[in-house]
Amino acid sequence: PVGGDVNLQVDYLYNAGAELAAARLNCHISRGTFPLFSWLFNNSVLPSEDCHVEFVLSQPGPGDPSQTLILTELSPKHSGYYQCSARDSYDPSGSWVQSAPVLVHITDQIRYLKPQGASPTETPQLHLFQRFSCPPLSPSAYYSAVSSS
Repeated sequence: PVGGDVNLQVDYLYNAGAELAAARLNCHISRGTFPLFSWLFNNSVLPSEDCHVEFVLSQPGPGDPSQTLILTELSPKHSGYYQCSARDSYDPSGSWVQSAPVLVHITDQIRYLKPQGASPTETPQLHLFQRFSCPPLSPSAYYSAVSSS
C-alpha cells in the first residue's frame, strides 16, 4: 500500500539566457509501489479539459515512488499552491496521502533574473512526458471519477 510521507520539491529551471524556462515539481512518496498520482492547483485537481495551466507530466515506471510535474507556461496567473496526492493504483478504495501545499510564485523578478549562483539549466527532454492544457476539476469530482474507474 501507498503511505508514509509525501514530499513535494520545487525547482525553477532557467535557460542559457537567464530566463525562467519551467518550474519542476517533484512528488515523492516514502512507501508503496505502483502509486496513482494526482496534482492540485489552489485546491483544484489537474488535469481536466480547457485548462489555463500548461504543464507536462512524467509517467512513473513500475514501482517508481515519484512523479514530476513540469510547468512549461509560466506567468503570474500560474502562481499559487500546488500539492500532490498518491494512492495505491490497485486499490481504488485506498486512501489518498497528500503533500503539504507548496507555493509557486511567478514574478517578473523570478522570470528574468535567475538566483545568484544558479547555473543555466535547459528544460528537460519531454519525450517521456504527456502534455496537458486544462482547467482544474474540483477535488470531489476528480476523486469520484477516479474511484468509479
